[in-house]
Amino acid sequence: LGSRAGFYILENGVWTNYNENNTPIFRAEDFQNIHTIEVDSKGEKVFLGSFYNGLISMDLKTNEAHHWNKENSILQEAQGDNARTRISALKLDDKSNLWMSNYLANKPITVMNSAGEWFQYAVPSATTLGGITIDKNNVKWIVVLGVGNGILVFDENGTLDDTSDDKIRFISRNNSEITGNKINCSVVDLDGSIWVGTDEGPVVFDCGDPFDPSCKGNIRKVVVEDIPAPLLKAEDVLTIEVDGANRKWFGTRNGIFVQSPDGTNAIAKYDKKNSPLIDNTVKLLKFNATTGDMFVITDLGIQSIKTETLGSKNFFSSNVIAYPNPVRPDYNGLIAIKGLVRDANVKITDINGRLVYETTALGGQAVWDGNDYNGQRVATGIYLVFAANENVSYESMSEVTKIAVVR
Repeated sequence: LGSRAGFYILENGVWTNYNENNTPIFRAEDFQNIHTIEVDSKGEKVFLGSFYNGLISMDLKTNEAHHWNKENSILQEAQGDNARTRISALKLDDKSNLWMSNYLANKPITVMNSAGEWFQYAVPSATTLGGITIDKNNVKWIVVLGVGNGILVFDENGTLDDTSDDKIRFISRNNSEITGNKINCSVVDLDGSIWVGTDEGPVVFDCGDPFDPSCKGNIRKVVVEDIPAPLLKAEDVLTIEVDGANRKWFGTRNGIFVQSPDGTNAIAKYDKKNSPLIDNTVKLLKFNATTGDMFVITDLGIQSIKTETLGSKNFFSSNVIAYPNPVRPDYNGLIAIKGLVRDANVKITDINGRLVYETTALGGQAVWDGNDYNGQRVATGIYLVFAANENVSYESMSEVTKIAVVR
């Protein structure tokens, strides 16, 4: 953030700034121009990529920090600017390998494994690498920055130290359905499809083998005035994020477009005119699966939008909860049921088994307004919540929690 502003952490509503005044390694290593950040799954370790001087890892519990650049690692200097070690993107895979885009290096793909061993890979005719997305098959989709470039698909085949089995493919407008001149971003959705943001809308890659030349991607169509049209064709899609219900959030120069999971139906549009959004040019969107907040990053600051979705589990666990619980007489809001399987079918019955409400979870959360099917407030009593990941009768469903209602 900025040249020497360091980075910020938001925890329990409090922002903490780590900079060269309170973080000695920043000053000692002249570490500035933080360009990218990655945090481990436990939220205990942060990795910082600089466009000036390499990589720093920091333990947020002990504040122990390490610095790497071209002097003490295989990271390479930028071609044409030998004084700089530029890191433009960071991404951890499911084995805690840290993948890096070493911008303008001769070998621009670099990885450090959990044991601290380093490996790097050359890329034919591409050194301006940017954002990294890792799909469900551990294949890396790496944005190649600049006008006329594309996206690099790379698979080291699980062998970091053996390049003989690596696979690589460069996708551009010349060999795919991409029509734009510039690739901005990519993201993997909850079904494993890759969505690529371009300056002429998004392109979706949902083919089985991304290295097959027949995998060209496809452009979703939306119906506008009874005429099918390419999704967001006129928009420069700068960032894409997926919420807990697999809906797609597109950040553009004209605000935020929220579309259905397949992209074909519009759900919402946020801009300065119809919402508190402070800037229509949305640079980054990030979803917090625990709270359901969608964070919106612009040049004017950070905002959040509360979605009705949460991240989901692959199974029903013992910590499915309803809130508020009990429901007091003076409460008239929504009751949230959290910790469900994604898109679970949810049925609510009274203690005698009479069905009073049915809904589908958005991501891992369902909501109930406290009314029955007739729109009447339910009476005082204990209500049972049943859920399943397919449409079955409640006799075949699992009871996951109870809700006490007091009138």
